[in-house]
Formats: sequence, C-alpha cells, structure tokens
Amino acid sequence: MPFFLLNDILLSTDMRGRRVSEITRRYHSLCQWGNLLYDLTHGVLQECNMFNLNNSRIKKPLRSRSEMTIEEILNNATWIIHDQGLSACTHRAIADSMDISPGTITYHFKTLDHLHSAVILRSISDFIKNASQWFHNSPPLKKETILTDFIFWLFHQNPSIIKEYEIFLAAISRPRLRTTARQLIMANKAIFEEHLKLTPSSADAVVAFIDSLVLQSIIKGNQSLPDRQWIEATFRSLAKERAEVASDLCPISDGKSLWNNFF
Repeated sequence: MPFFLLNDILLSTDMRGRRVSEITRRYHSLCQWGNLLYDLTHGVLQECNMFNLNNSRIKKPLRSRSEMTIEEILNNATWIIHDQGLSACTHRAIADSMDISPGTITYHFKTLDHLHSAVILRSISDFIKNASQWFHNSPPLKKETILTDFIFWLFHQNPSIIKEYEIFLAAISRPRLRTTARQLIMANKAIFEEHLKLTPSSADAVVAFIDSLVLQSIIKGNQSLPDRQWIEATFRSLAKERAEVASDLCPISDGKSLWNNFF
C-alpha cells in the first residue's frame, strides 16, 4: 500500500490521535532507514564484485559439498602431513588449504582418526600398486638380489617413502590408528610371499629388516643405505628356508641340524 494512502487512513481515525500520529512517524522513519540500508548493501556488493574482477589474488568462493571429492581432501591431507607432520593435519588446516568450509571436511570425515586412517589406507594402497608393478617388471634374479634392488629403489626412486614411514610412526601413539598402520606390515609381507614365494616366516624377517633400515634412516636424518653387499648377504640369509638356515648354523655328524631337533 502506498505510504500516503496509509497516512490518510491513519490521520482520519478519531481514536487515539496522538498515538496514531506517533506510529505514522515511526513507520515513515523505518522506511527511510530501510531504503538507506538497501542502498548501502547494494553499493558494498558492487564494490566487492569490482574487487573480485580486478584482483587476481582474491580467494575463490567457497565450493559446495557436491563439488568436493574425498580424493581432493586426501590429496591435501597427504600434502600437509608430508610438509608439517601428522599433528598439523586437522579439519581446519585442510579447509584453509582448499578454500572451503571446515564443515565440508567434517561431512566426509567425522573425526581426525577417521581422516588420518583414510590417509594411511590410501598410502598403503599406493604402495601396494607401485611395489607390485616394480616386482612384476623386475628381471628373474636371485631373491636376495631382487630384494636388494627393491630397497634401493625405495630409497632412491621414492624418497617420499621416508615421509610415509613417519606417518606410520606417528600412528603408533594413536591406539585407534594402530590397526590401520599394521596393514602396511601385512601388505609388505603379502607382496614378498606372492612375488618371491617366501614362506610367512621368511617374509616376516624380510619386512622387519627393511623396516629397520628405513627407521634408521629417519633417525639419522638421511636416506643413505649400508653397503650393498652387506644388504644382499643379509637378505640371502633371511630368504632361506628355516631348514637351510639351521643346517648352515648348526651342522652335526649325521647330516641333520641341532636346530631341527627343536621342531
């Protein structure tokens, strides 16, 4: 209703004339403030649009959940962990790196343990894929030679393996992540059993030896490895069947091993 019509109706009322006039005055004042607020808001929005067009460094607008994928979140989470460590990987840090709301991260990963566990599982999946491909392409050599080549490939072709192990080390202090981190050990063991036909006990020993070399490198702060011949000799011993090792260690006159007598 136009303001002047409402004003005429209110002024024609013979009841409580002063109160009606006060209401009319306030209504008129409210309309003026509303128009002023509209003008100010419209002007601010225009200025913001001009700034967005002219400033190439402005942040991109927040994207909706439908535009985000778990893969993008995990990519940024992995980058943060590699650059700053596991403790720095939070919902807020990932959201800031992606220019999105933290609620988008929480929508996919309710807790930090859930998020970190997903990062670890993806790292394991990538490791299995890359390691399996390497073994598939490796020439048919002796087991100890293949294992030695493999560990040098880990260190020299994939320096990020150190960072991956740092993630698993950090998971040790988080009980809810230990089960997930343990899957890396099982993945390594399964690869050696499949591609090198190692027995479960030999595969366990090989995994333990490789882990010890990686951990030693982390502690020393470098990616250097011991002498290649020493590594190959160690793998040769670890890859042997239990009966072979026992025979080498404890031969006796009847051709049997003292070690075998215990089993």
